[in-house]
Amino acid sequence: MSTIRTQSISKSLTISLVAAIVVISLAFSTLNYYLISEREKAWLRGKADESIRSIARTLEVPLWNIDRRSIHAICTYYSQSEWIKAVKLSDPYGEILYTSSYDTGGGNPYRIGRSRDIVYNGEVLGTIQITMTAKRSREFN
Repeated sequence: MSTIRTQSISKSLTISLVAAIVVISLAFSTLNYYLISEREKAWLRGKADESIRSIARTLEVPLWNIDRRSIHAICTYYSQSEWIKAVKLSDPYGEILYTSSYDTGGGNPYRIGRSRDIVYNGEVLGTIQITMTAKRSREFN
């Protein structure tokens, strides 16, 4: 009778130990995934802020001079970036000057939308909107 009881205790301890290891591993993996995701989203938000400032500065003079060819070339250049999913430029009256399959991101954590007025000599010349995506980060995670 004691052999059966010893095997039963031994079996219960083994099962408990394995279950504890599995639970701890799952908790660690989940926490690690969350922390990496948050770091990548923060990086993407910083990249979006940097990109929108850069695009706005680049478009100031062409918008001031109403140089449609340069405006189109600049917007096309930025919309071909691996990070920028969509670009939309409109004048102060809401008329769209450029758009490339504009998408607001729709709550996707791997898409970050930014909008910024383009101001030159104290005058608002237009509004630029971009949607950033982090396909690389999503695949990594």
